[in-house]
Amino acid sequence: MAAEISIQSNSPFYGDEPKGLSHLLQELNTAIIYCSSDLIIQYTNPAAQSLFEFSESQAKGESVLNFLNLESIETIIGKCLATSQATTLRRTEILSSSHQAKLVDCIISPIKTEGLNNLILEINEINRAVHQTEEDSMEIGQHANIAVIRAIGHEIKNPLGGLRGAAQLLERELGNQSKLKVYTDIIVRETDRLCGLVDSMSHTHTPMQFENINIHEVLEHVRHLTLVEVSGSIRIEQDYDPSLPLVIGDREQLIQAFMNMMLNAVEACGNSGLIKLRSRVERQVTLGKERHMSVARIDVEDNGCGIPLDLIDQVFYPMISGNPRGEGLGLSIVHHIITRHGGKVSCESRPDRTVFTTLLKFAGSSRCNS
Repeated sequence: MAAEISIQSNSPFYGDEPKGLSHLLQELNTAIIYCSSDLIIQYTNPAAQSLFEFSESQAKGESVLNFLNLESIETIIGKCLATSQATTLRRTEILSSSHQAKLVDCIISPIKTEGLNNLILEINEINRAVHQTEEDSMEIGQHANIAVIRAIGHEIKNPLGGLRGAAQLLERELGNQSKLKVYTDIIVRETDRLCGLVDSMSHTHTPMQFENINIHEVLEHVRHLTLVEVSGSIRIEQDYDPSLPLVIGDREQLIQAFMNMMLNAVEACGNSGLIKLRSRVERQVTLGKERHMSVARIDVEDNGCGIPLDLIDQVFYPMISGNPRGEGLGLSIVHHIITRHGGKVSCESRPDRTVFTTLLKFAGSSRCNS
């Protein structure tokens, strides 16, 4: 539930009682932005003014949406107000008034003032050097992961070969006219793809087969495979931006990455939930050391149990799994594939809503000069 406090509407932090609160906020290193229910900024503390590079007078009366500069932020804030529940955005990029990209964690909390759900934003900048160290540590883990893949690759390919042979024999028994042939074709095709994937990921220096790809075709292929593979009443909804340009990537490896994310969502839902596939254009994004005017954003969202808080920062490390039966390789492979594409994958989770977000470069994408 939202906190109940008494704040004067015309000056939110300067009444008789909140004066002490105002002094405390002035001293905080955490950036604090208080805005009304219509998202108009009423107060910023010095830390927020320093982070966003604006003065208190410049910010007051402006919409908070002008400064967060995130395409989905209006929807996120709307849900936060509607549910009266706080939302945390981790490792999110903002732009300061001078258009400098900054990496932050942001907590958006509804706060009850005179019967209205207003908002307090707590924003902490992430030290990029520390963030790079964390990514370097993850890369070390990726090397360990590749060693594991190489070790078990032979053991994987042997049963895959048997599976392919059995599917071919079954196809002969069924005959060319059988409606079931579509399933044997899927078994053969996916067995070949997985064998190729094992070979590719066991030899990380092998060049990837980059081409211009319709990401929706990849997502639809993954959706079809998922529906064939799972049982139960799981639903998969599509919310695609039809104007999305082509992305640059290795089709087979992207299929594997999104398939792993889908299977992770299926496990979280228990085969009876809802999975959403969503595509959007994300603007002003830094991938690696390059700033891009726009990139493709792909969300795989499920309404499952969520990821435990103690694992959320480690889900892309090898051998980390919230599932007792899981090996902890699936999401690590996802990170490895997307990183090799020069993209980025992240996760946001709470009970009933987990979202894996992938950012990929458009074919012929333009970099920003600023």
